[in-house]
Amino acid sequence: MAYIDRFRQDLAECADAGVLTQEQARRAAAHVAERQDAQRIRGLTWIGLAAGLSPPVGLVLIISHNWERIPALAKMAAFVALLASTGAATLGTKDRGLAVNVPLELVWLFLPLAGIGLYAQIFQLSGDPMKPYLIWLLLSAPLAWYSPRAAAAVVHTAGALAVLWFGTLSTHGVLSLIDPQGAGLVLVCLLLLAAALQSHFRLAPEHRVVAAGAALGWVLAILGTGTPLQVKDSGLIFAAATALSVLWLAVSVALTQSEKPRALPRTAWLAAIYFGTFLWHVRDVPAIHIGETPAGAAFVFTLAAAALAAVFLIPGEALSRDERRVAWARSILAVSIVLPFGALLLPQEVGAACNVLLAAAAVGLMWNGSVEGRVGQINAGVGVLFLLIVTRFVDVFGTLLQGGLAFIAAGGILAGLSYALHQGRRELLQRSRGAA
Repeated sequence: MAYIDRFRQDLAECADAGVLTQEQARRAAAHVAERQDAQRIRGLTWIGLAAGLSPPVGLVLIISHNWERIPALAKMAAFVALLASTGAATLGTKDRGLAVNVPLELVWLFLPLAGIGLYAQIFQLSGDPMKPYLIWLLLSAPLAWYSPRAAAAVVHTAGALAVLWFGTLSTHGVLSLIDPQGAGLVLVCLLLLAAALQSHFRLAPEHRVVAAGAALGWVLAILGTGTPLQVKDSGLIFAAATALSVLWLAVSVALTQSEKPRALPRTAWLAAIYFGTFLWHVRDVPAIHIGETPAGAAFVFTLAAAALAAVFLIPGEALSRDERRVAWARSILAVSIVLPFGALLLPQEVGAACNVLLAAAAVGLMWNGSVEGRVGQINAGVGVLFLLIVTRFVDVFGTLLQGGLAFIAAGGILAGLSYALHQGRRELLQRSRGAA
């Protein structure tokens, strides 16, 4: 049985029981059915995109087989004609269905890039590989901004972020930050600004969260490569990763009220703390390289200060509906920002503390998710706690067979925790019914 059919059946039973009126049940079913139809339209869009791209790909294969026999002027004229006809077809079908217009729009978006490659191939041009992509981003920006739909803007923003990643982390080129140039730094700033503006005005909230994560991930990447901001100590890399994941979480709260998009930054933060738990294997304090990259170290401390401020600027209702759980979440996030700096001198102790911090975070997620009915948080908490238990048992006991008794004990702990969460939720429901 389809989801919408089950939902209608459940609503009918609620209406028969007097929980809802017939009118409320009808309106709720219509609302959910409309959302289901919208999701089907998005699926049809991608199917239409594949259908729209397949014929051009086949045409390219045929032309490539006879490429050397075609005169250069004919190649360029054919491309201009193709670009013009695709643009005309896109504009002519703007009021048609998504399955027709969106594939044409995306083909039109990519054609300038193909034209640049064609021009370079005909005239045997070479140079910085990022420059053609920058030209393409500039030429296709009007379409991404003025398209009635966001598909072109999503692709264009993803292209801008990809150019930012590959261009700045390359060893040479106009965008390289490993060998920075004055004009290249200006272009990097303009690229970041363009991606930020386009994300703000053209993308849906969930896409903005992903774009923000890609940009913050790029910041971590430039800290780990040979740029002027490079840091060489694993403790500083750990601190930067934790601070950036907290900043991503704060940005996601500012961008959307929905719980689902925040799962990505939450997972990134949990992954950063999980990485820190392995520091307890370090037997010797590593050499500290702060003096070798003073700009990078200062930048990491700045990131940590910004993340610490963001923890207390996040609205409490975005973390939980209860003040105690809000304080729990803020405390865990704040400790996670400060704790990695201790790995510069005491890596084993910090690794042990990360285990405790990750367990506390998992319990907090299960606690809040159970009371407020947020299944995603419950699943995340259970998954993190189970992963932590398995990892540490393998570390301590060597094999799962030798750790059998420990697993039995851990199962008892999880069972007790599950019972406590169930009791807390049951009491909350009873209070709610009493108030009603």
